Amino acid sequence: MKDYKEAHRIWYQKVGKAREAEARVKIKIETLTHYGNGKLTCSHCDESRLACLSLDHINGNGCKERDKLKRWGYRFYLMLKKQGWPEGFQTLCMNCQFVKAVTDRVKQREIPS
Repeated sequence: MKDYKEAHRIWYQKVGKAREAEARVKIKIETLTHYGNGKLTCSHCDESRLACLSLDHINGNGCKERDKLKRWGYRFYLMLKKQGWPEGFQTLCMNCQFVKAVTDRVKQREIPS
C-alpha cells in the first residue's frame, strides 16, 4: 500500500496536476463562451484575452450567491453547466466589471456622482 501511495503521489505531481489545470481552463472557456453569447469575449467591449475575462452576475448579487453556495471559480462554472446554464450571468472583462460596480454604487447613492 505504501508503494501505491508513493507511486500515485509521483504520478499526480507529473500528470494529475496538469490534467486538472487543463480541465479548469476548459470549463472556464466553455462557461465564458456560453455567457458571452457564443463568443469568448466581453459582452460590452469585445475584450478577448482569457486572463481579462470573468463571469458577471447581472443582478450584482455574486458575493452573496457564492457565500450561500460555497462555490467559486471552476466549481461554480461546473455547477452552472450541470444546471443547464441558468440565466442571470454575462461575460465581462475586469474593466467593464469595475465600471458596472461603480455605476451600480452611484445608482444606490453609496458614493457621490
